[in-house]
Amino acid sequence: MRLRDIKQHVTGASVMGLATSLCLLALLWSVDAAEREKFQLQTHTHMQETLGAIRANLEASINRRIHLLQGLSAFVIANPRFTENEFQAFVRELGSGLEGLRSLQLAPNAVVTHIHPLQGNEAARGHDLLNDPQRRDAVQKAIDARRLILAGPVELRQGGKALIGRLPIFLNDTKADTSFWGLAIMVIDFTPLLQEGRLYDPSPSMEIALRGKDGLGATGELFFGPESAFQNDAVTQEITLPNGSWRIAARPRHGWPAGWPGREVFLALGGVISLLIGGGIFHLVRKPQRLQQALDEGELQLRTLSTAIRSVATAVVITNRDGVIEWVNPAFSQETGYTPDEIIGRTHAVLKSGLQPPAFYRELWETILAGRTWRGEFTNRHKQGHLYVEESVITPVMDKENQVERFIAIKQDVTRRRQAETALKASHLRFRSLIQSASDAIIIANQEGRIETWNRGARELFGYEEEEVHDHTLEFIIPPEYRERHRARLAGFDMRDTTDLRLTSITRELSGLRKNGETFPMELALSHWKMGETHYHLAIIRDLTNRKRTERQLKEYAEKLESMVEERTRQLLHTERLATLGTFAAGIGHEIKNPNSFITGNIAFLRQFWQQAAPLLEQAAATDPRGRVARFLTEVQPALEGIEKGSQRITTIIDSLKSYASGNRETGRRAVALREPLQEARTLLQHRLKHGIRLEVSIPEALTLTCNAQEISQVFINLFNNAMDAMEEHRVADPCIQVDGRREGSGIRILVRDNGPGIPVEKRARIFEPFVTTKGPTRGTGLGLSIVKGIVEGHQGRISIQDDGLPGAAFLIEFPDPSAPPAP
Repeated sequence: MRLRDIKQHVTGASVMGLATSLCLLALLWSVDAAEREKFQLQTHTHMQETLGAIRANLEASINRRIHLLQGLSAFVIANPRFTENEFQAFVRELGSGLEGLRSLQLAPNAVVTHIHPLQGNEAARGHDLLNDPQRRDAVQKAIDARRLILAGPVELRQGGKALIGRLPIFLNDTKADTSFWGLAIMVIDFTPLLQEGRLYDPSPSMEIALRGKDGLGATGELFFGPESAFQNDAVTQEITLPNGSWRIAARPRHGWPAGWPGREVFLALGGVISLLIGGGIFHLVRKPQRLQQALDEGELQLRTLSTAIRSVATAVVITNRDGVIEWVNPAFSQETGYTPDEIIGRTHAVLKSGLQPPAFYRELWETILAGRTWRGEFTNRHKQGHLYVEESVITPVMDKENQVERFIAIKQDVTRRRQAETALKASHLRFRSLIQSASDAIIIANQEGRIETWNRGARELFGYEEEEVHDHTLEFIIPPEYRERHRARLAGFDMRDTTDLRLTSITRELSGLRKNGETFPMELALSHWKMGETHYHLAIIRDLTNRKRTERQLKEYAEKLESMVEERTRQLLHTERLATLGTFAAGIGHEIKNPNSFITGNIAFLRQFWQQAAPLLEQAAATDPRGRVARFLTEVQPALEGIEKGSQRITTIIDSLKSYASGNRETGRRAVALREPLQEARTLLQHRLKHGIRLEVSIPEALTLTCNAQEISQVFINLFNNAMDAMEEHRVADPCIQVDGRREGSGIRILVRDNGPGIPVEKRARIFEPFVTTKGPTRGTGLGLSIVKGIVEGHQGRISIQDDGLPGAAFLIEFPDPSAPPAP
């Protein structure tokens, strides 16, 4: 070979060797970049998954307890006059099975009076929250905002650290009303809450911290973990609270990795291998006799690559076609607990947990023996006995005849990630189970108001199945006439512009609409919260039909009972007054009847004396030029008759009074011309009629009534006396009493009217009761109209006040008259 040809051959070999080395180095760099990005992504994803699980657990734990405050508030609103026993019984049932709850309290007017459990929390009883400088601002904030405020963690007066939820209670929840009842308070032990949220479970290679005391989020005070956890590109998430948020952060304890496990060895060996391959190509091209040397060097390269694989953090397993393990890397031993000496020569059966059925393995072998890659998960058993979840990719390696020769499996332990996902699913299932088991209707809608959750209580209340209501809005369960008002309230309740969580609620009584078109009264408790970037509306609905019916029945019963009590009181009062009247009548009858008997006896003597004296006076009258004796003669006889009638009238009045008190008014009845008792009343009251009071009578002469004439006369006397007293007291000009009587149908109608001041409206309902009078205390006893009513009703009649718009008082007396001809 000529020198020129040799130089060209050497130059070509050098270029080929150099190009091969550069290509291998570029491939090495690409693999390094991909592995570095993959490892950093895995680390970051692991952090995010860990924080996501912690956040979900904490939010679920807090929300489970927040619902207890809503229940306690509903208890107070439904029964604001509860007893201590009722409170203790309700709270025991409400909080049963929920751990980490220090106490539930009620604070009327912001002073703690009811605590469950009381033991261990005695120091909190009587705590005036608005006068406590450390609590006053948080309490006042909750009252002013009219919503739940979650404060803390704080140091408790009774010892320990806890979160305190305070929900103000308003008996009538409208902003125009200031009927603040007090607070429902929940004290949550802080450490058990963090344990329930699994905040202590993450790997010791992670730093985790919480900040945002009192719900202040990223700007709040650090209250768990080191400050360094928030530094150097830490992974953060927001934990939503009723009145704000906490921020949770995590990062690797020793900082984010710059590379990936085994990177240095991989790069070093890869660089060397690239140079060696390039040099080998150079020598092979330059000297074909060095081919054997290149093969030897290739074997070295394979060993070097094997070393690199040993250094990666992911488990790698190579098996033959029958599944017998031929090689494993150290990551496999860390994952399973088995050393290479313990596992090589055996199959994966040693790792079986027994949880995968035979069909699972049949499908796997059918896939990989067909030359296809299989991806899936195993639940395997570690050498130490515990189970773990493994994510695997099994790839067949083909020979020159394209037949499966062996398998390469790449495995990764995903137990923690699956546990976090399972916990999140379990939390969701518990939440859904709680909602479905509630007897009240519970509906959850998204921020557009479209229904996403419809529980059993809603199905029973409204008649719709869950699949019928999806994508409907809450409006369809409200009668059409109220939907516009509901839409306006819901729009005012929208909080999508907020950046942190808000938990607010309103309670309204309104009408609901069932599937069959029936409307019914219901109580709607509407809450709104923001979870992450998603807004939700929670509606808790209770049928008020039975309660409204009960309230109406209780009201009717109370009114009826009150009416019965009033009627019975009137009867007892009337009985008592009648008893008093009977005693009074008996006494006054005794006192008056004796002197009246003397008067009656002397009238007979006077008549006898007058029979003897009259002839003598008649003789004297003839010689009396002034006529005084003659006038005396004309007046004595009527005077004697008047005295006799007056004495008889006194006896009759006393007997009538006794009869009224005893209820016996049936004696001495006969058919009497109605003008007869009226004329008797005129005669007895003539001394008052002389003072300018006119008595106008319009009664037919033939109008008769079967009655006790003296009692009917007493009716006219009492009515006339009352009218004359009223007109004289008010000095009525041209005082007049009118009496109109006529037959109507089979009865007799008598109207007695005066032009006096009339009867005050407030006394008309009781004017016929004994001792009720419109006169002054010195002018009347209040018995006149009561006696009139008794006489009229004793004759099967009735008396009433006529309100016809004319001045004065008018009394209408109506008597039945069986002897009267029927009406034409």
